[in-house]
Amino acid sequence: MTYPQITSQLVRWVPVCVWAVLLLPGCAITAPATAWRPAQIDVSGIEQLCVLEFSGEQGRSVAAALTARLWENEFYTLVDVADLSPIRVASASGITGAVQPADYLDSARGQGVDGLIIGDVIEYRCDDQVLSSTSMHVSSGRTEDADHGLSSTGTDMGVSHTQTIHREATVSIAFRLVEVETGKVRATRKTTQTFQGDLGPDSARLPARGEVLDELTQKCIDEFVALLAPHEVVLQFPLARSHLFQRGQTLVGKGNEFARRGRWEEAIAAWEQTLEANPANDAALYNLAMAHAARSDFCQAEDYAIRAMNLKHRDLYARGLEQIRSLAADHEQTLRQRQQARVIRVVPRPQQLTSNR
Repeated sequence: MTYPQITSQLVRWVPVCVWAVLLLPGCAITAPATAWRPAQIDVSGIEQLCVLEFSGEQGRSVAAALTARLWENEFYTLVDVADLSPIRVASASGITGAVQPADYLDSARGQGVDGLIIGDVIEYRCDDQVLSSTSMHVSSGRTEDADHGLSSTGTDMGVSHTQTIHREATVSIAFRLVEVETGKVRATRKTTQTFQGDLGPDSARLPARGEVLDELTQKCIDEFVALLAPHEVVLQFPLARSHLFQRGQTLVGKGNEFARRGRWEEAIAAWEQTLEANPANDAALYNLAMAHAARSDFCQAEDYAIRAMNLKHRDLYARGLEQIRSLAADHEQTLRQRQQARVIRVVPRPQQLTSNR
């Protein structure tokens, strides 16, 4: 094909491609917002908790960190283990061995405690391995001696040695919630968190061993707290862009940018202004649905989502409506769980996890 023919083809197809791009619907973007998740277990009848010291390495620190996390959650009343006096339960061969969780049940009943949290630190380690590598480099070049009019070529060979620190860490914890009244286990969870990292010529920083272990421990604890109590999570709410050439398209984009930065009130104002100019802007309606869901106004959110779908059915809108209904169900369950909780702080705020490493 000759150059004039190629140019002619490009001239013919460029406008078509441009129009195809302009007519495509906008892709979804997301904006962060918090939402409530209910406890994953039945928590009825459990209002006061006491965390006993965990077995295993750093068991005391893990128990203190779990107590602190539950205190921050503000769902349960916490009783200090120092307020309980273990009463040794005799075995068939007499009273032997260390104090067991069962030894606290009678004292816990007397103190009005509903649940005991016990656990085992199964694995708690952070190991380093030094990895050495050797590489050979070869370079060649030409040198010129201008004074004598001479030139020469040569080869330079060298060997370089590098070392890399490879760090691996694992924290594995088993948690149990014991119902004081019956002595039965109400819930159990075993969780394991791991870390791998390298410090070498191409890596800038490797977290300290204590920092790594503390972070892994907190992740294990957060997983157990999510099982026990309602908790907030950060979700990404999907938003829609308006079609190009649709009236209000610029304002929709402005609102999206506000929402992406977490400035929901300003985003709502932009989308409402869009609807004043163009009530048929489906993207603005849908985005207002997401905004009201982020504010836990689920009835209004569902109404906006349905109005958007009636104007234009898009998979994004259908998924958004499902998310709104799921969030509403979680919120209702959280409210029911919180209605039975009496948040009374009976002990000072416990100390956060500190490492003795």
